[in-house]
Amino acid sequence: MENFSQQISHRSSKLIKQLLLDFSENKNLTGSEAELLMNGISQKFQNLQNLFIDFSCSLIPGHHWTKILTIIFDQIKGLKSFILLLNGCDISNCVLQNLFLPLRKAELLEHLYLDLQECNQIADIGILSIANTFRESFPKLKKLSLCFGSSDNITNEGLKILVQGICKSLKNIDQLLLSFRGCSALTDDGIEEVGKEILSYLPLLNQLYVNFTKLAQRVFVYLFKRFSANRICWKNLR
Repeated sequence: MENFSQQISHRSSKLIKQLLLDFSENKNLTGSEAELLMNGISQKFQNLQNLFIDFSCSLIPGHHWTKILTIIFDQIKGLKSFILLLNGCDISNCVLQNLFLPLRKAELLEHLYLDLQECNQIADIGILSIANTFRESFPKLKKLSLCFGSSDNITNEGLKILVQGICKSLKNIDQLLLSFRGCSALTDDGIEEVGKEILSYLPLLNQLYVNFTKLAQRVFVYLFKRFSANRICWKNLR
């Protein structure tokens, strides 16, 4: 990766607006190496607008993630789209509480996609930290995707707190994706309640994608009636 960034001239790097980095399943990449890599990339491509990074199944210790994101958002000021895949990584509630702090600097961000599936340490207290971040950040955010999964510690209360944080703070949301596949503590009543919240408080919402492990037919019928068929995609995976 260092050779890659060195081969691109300073002039050419200014012209690059979109970058995809795939470190998925790289078991040899250490946290310190990832920090060095991202520092070099962030310095080289400071005019990026769209950044996609896949760290899925990485063995990097949790405390490095906040440092990595701080490096990115300290140096790339104009990001409009940020996609980060941390599927299966070491993300505890404590790590999650700090993970969103660097994102507060992303004042121009319009699209945020965060994949935390298979991070099964995450519980309601971690979800609360995300909701609190929304209350203070992302004035231009229009597209939001949050993917959790396989955590028995995320309950109806955590889901409610998250959705309330979104509804009260992110009024410009046009497209929303929420995935809680495998979160077995969630119930039909809890899902129905947040469904009503979303439909009531996000007036600009045009597309809604929701993925839960199980969903009662009555909940789907309610949402389908309230939200036209071409604007809702609900995955009911068993």
